[in-house]
Amino acid sequence: WPTLPLLRRIIVADNPLGDHGVASIVNAIALSTELRALDVSGCKLGLFAAAGGVGVAALATLAGCASLRSLSIARNQVNGAMTWRAGAPATAALCTAFAQCPSLTHLDMSRTGMHAEGAEYLKALGTSSTLQELLLEGNGMTARAVEDIAVLARCPALRVLDLRNNALFIIGVIYTRPAMVTPNAQAVFRAFPKHVALRLECNSK
Repeated sequence: WPTLPLLRRIIVADNPLGDHGVASIVNAIALSTELRALDVSGCKLGLFAAAGGVGVAALATLAGCASLRSLSIARNQVNGAMTWRAGAPATAALCTAFAQCPSLTHLDMSRTGMHAEGAEYLKALGTSSTLQELLLEGNGMTARAVEDIAVLARCPALRVLDLRNNALFIIGVIYTRPAMVTPNAQAVFRAFPKHVALRLECNSK
């Protein structure tokens, strides 16, 4: 792939590449000056590796890809298939890296096993001045994540925030741990600018 300097879109979704396969692709193009879109959704990233494996480490290097505008890592257990509590560092590394992509406008992190523990690292994305669409559907986030999500209202370019199929309106005992006291979710989401399209369907309201 380094011999294809004009390559602008890489779509390998739903191929069982695993961590090493995804890492090989990302390492080959991380410093590309032409790449506009990368889609590695459903590539079994993290399925057989511990949280923070080689796939996550490679994806974190995309912070140096100045031309990248669209990125999808959806439907990959980046936090480890069986170790979601230990997975927060993986989400932290990715959110921090993606926030530094200077041209990124579309980011799909749906169904990546984020949960409330990983949601606190969404704050890093609140520093992005270019992000327009952020998709976080089906991540198992509860009301404990609402305060962290609220920070995304600071993204000046944000136009779409997809939070469908989480549990943001549920407050109670989650995985034997009591949910933290959070501000009223409805009030938090009303505070988002009117130009932001919020998708909140199926949150056990």
